[in-house]
Amino acid sequence: MNLIRQPHARYLNDHAFLRLLGEHDIGVLSDFVSEDRVINDFWDTYYGAGVPRVVLCGLNPGRFGAGQTGIPFMDFASLGQLLPGITRQDHERSAGFFFEVVSAFGVTVFYRTFYVTNVSAVGFVRSGRNLNYPDLPAPALETVKQRFLEEMEVVQPTHVIALGRQVQKTLRQWLPAEVDCSRCLPHPAWVATYRLREKVQWVKHYLNLLSRHKYFH
Repeated sequence: MNLIRQPHARYLNDHAFLRLLGEHDIGVLSDFVSEDRVINDFWDTYYGAGVPRVVLCGLNPGRFGAGQTGIPFMDFASLGQLLPGITRQDHERSAGFFFEVVSAFGVTVFYRTFYVTNVSAVGFVRSGRNLNYPDLPAPALETVKQRFLEEMEVVQPTHVIALGRQVQKTLRQWLPAEVDCSRCLPHPAWVATYRLREKVQWVKHYLNLLSRHKYFH
């Protein structure tokens, strides 16, 4: 099992974890399982030469973006512009914002520079609504921590740029001090929900931080 190409598999095959969530009426988003070809095509195209050690890290997939595609911060409308053979055009606003950032940066150089992931590789739902990892019961959150640290052990990051203050708080608690977690950007969902009319300015804000020379290797 590839811990970073298929990180969600460890969750979906962990029956004790799934049972624990079920006891709290929490489900795991798993629609992306049918998109295994898309996930592999994306990895072969953009990370086939190796994984960067500068990480962009979000919370966890949501129902209408990565929860469908299996690719962090990507909906099918965006993936259709990155990979051939994708006919679905499902659109999610925060994924659309993130794709504008990637496109403006330059797709190939973006993924050559940044490894994009989430604290939890799978998303969660309760009562038909997204549930973020901080709201999981403590034993389940400990599993998320273990899985995330296993992923980071493979990546060996030098910098992790948090997408959201909650993520930055988690990173500072979980990662060793030598990993630079000092940089933070607003989560794409926050921009899409509360600042969509200012989207152009927020794309520039992302680019200003991401383009700083010290992140390039």
